Amino acid sequence: MDLMLNNTAYNNSLYSNEITTYGMTGTGIRLTETVNSNNIYSNNITTNGSASIGILLSATAFSNSVYSNIVVTYNESSSGIGLASTVYNNTIYNNNITALNATKSGGIVLINHINNNTFHKNMIFSLSGGIVVNGTTDIVAEETRFNTFTNDTIIPCSLGCAGNYQDIVLTANATDITFTNVSFNKSRVAFVPRDLGVPVEKNNLTIRWFLDVRVARNTDNTALQGAEVVVNNSFGANVFTDNTDANGRIATVTVTEFTMNGSVPFNAATDTCVGINNVNITCFTPMNISVNLSGYNSNFTSVDVNRSKLVNVSLSLAVDVTAPAIVTGFNASSPLVNDVINFTGNITDTGLTGLIM
Repeated sequence: MDLMLNNTAYNNSLYSNEITTYGMTGTGIRLTETVNSNNIYSNNITTNGSASIGILLSATAFSNSVYSNIVVTYNESSSGIGLASTVYNNTIYNNNITALNATKSGGIVLINHINNNTFHKNMIFSLSGGIVVNGTTDIVAEETRFNTFTNDTIIPCSLGCAGNYQDIVLTANATDITFTNVSFNKSRVAFVPRDLGVPVEKNNLTIRWFLDVRVARNTDNTALQGAEVVVNNSFGANVFTDNTDANGRIATVTVTEFTMNGSVPFNAATDTCVGINNVNITCFTPMNISVNLSGYNSNFTSVDVNRSKLVNVSLSLAVDVTAPAIVTGFNASSPLVNDVINFTGNITDTGLTGLIM
């Protein structure tokens, strides 16, 4: 038997339930018809019938939190977590999702006007498709948009997968979909047209990663505080400028590797957008990192940020190659025998002045 919250249900918690369903449409937990501000967590859900989604949010479900659930589905048309028909502002995180049927059973599926939802730290495995975003409209102004995925992991399917398996699928006007530090295979991203008879369709996604920089002295790896770090993308646009802290670190920077608005033939072996010449992709990497600190030689590093990275930058002490300025003089121009002669000298070097008597 499934659990359901519907018809203006709010401020409820469903947690620590063991749910197993059989038969067609045996969804595990469903939130439907104007439900909001509910917490769904720590449930163990297994569905066995067709069209039996693990957790379903639909028909104006908003501002709900779905987290720390274990979801397993076995039959066709049974996604792990599904959002359908005007669902917005929900937070879905720390769920372990397994969809074990190769027919229309994606791990996470968004379909029909799904906006401003946040996903993070979910573990996703599916034989059908990892994350599927389907606007289900031929009207560009009504697309599904502004959904974000952060620190999620799509476990690659290698055996028993659907013939058209993809880690990420966008279709039918799904726009402004952002993936930050999400583990996936870049050669398994597809933009699928809703209808070949409707030529105008807008789909796009953004891939971002975390960049950390540590600056240290090259001789002993001592962290250097106060070093200015400037990060520019491949177009020369500034992404970050600030100084290192006492640990030689900067605040973590979120950088964009690329944006896509159509399918691109990625080379799975290279795992980077660098060098890809395709109208459907804009590549913002490598990131060009300049580091400057008084008394040290500047450093310039170019890094292909195609995954989240820590970049270690070593600075060497600057060598003073400017000769000191020396001015000397005597206190007498024509000294006689037994006269006392004073010799003075001023030496100036790198801002330091010494007087020798």
